[in-house]
Amino acid sequence: GKIESHEAVTAISRELMLQAKDVAEDLGFEVLHMYVDSLFVQKEGLKDKQDFEALLQAITEQTKIPIMMEGIYRWVCFPSSKRDARISVPNRYFGVLNNGEVKYRGIEARRRDVPFWVKKIQLEVLNCLAKARSLDEVADYLTEVTEMVCQAKRYLRNGHVPLEELVVIQSLSRAVEGYSSPSPAARAAMQLQATGREVAPGQFMRFVFIRGKERVRVWGLGVDARMVDIKRYCTMLDRAVSGV
Repeated sequence: GKIESHEAVTAISRELMLQAKDVAEDLGFEVLHMYVDSLFVQKEGLKDKQDFEALLQAITEQTKIPIMMEGIYRWVCFPSSKRDARISVPNRYFGVLNNGEVKYRGIEARRRDVPFWVKKIQLEVLNCLAKARSLDEVADYLTEVTEMVCQAKRYLRNGHVPLEELVVIQSLSRAVEGYSSPSPAARAAMQLQATGREVAPGQFMRFVFIRGKERVRVWGLGVDARMVDIKRYCTMLDRAVSGV
């Protein structure tokens, strides 16, 4: 738990990652991305696992750390930062391995504060795009993706989405009285306090976004399906789909 230990490990890791990057580039690989303990590389003409054995061995010899290859991607995407489109976000990527498995980190499907319904549709979109054999073929599936999203919204508007799939989980970052402008989690906490329950910073709030002055309704206090904020959930879905 000592911060100095964490800093030391991070410093050593960063140095070893830079060494691995130099080794890859010396062998003619293009380094696409680096993240904590992962290195994404590319080289024209290499398609099979044995094609990368020399790289793995060279990195192991240089760093004295055993290296494993997770897989070879058909295609992979590193979303750009909202602040600077020229820079990718370190902990966010998604792609498809040669065996068809979808791999992803940092997108909405991994986040606790995103409702299951949004995560489910985002993964359905990724699985649809995963049918593309190469990055060039991805565009061929965009029409199908658009229809999937439109159908998901129709189901939501028609009340066919179970309310439990719309539950959002957010933590209370501070005491309720510490909010000058209540967050959704703080509004949910106030509703719990009004029923005589105690809440504390760090506690997770489960709620559904609704229309009206309350804006949210604590899950477990009774949610009227007719009051669900359809527009907000559609916006959340659009943001998640546009991200991939």
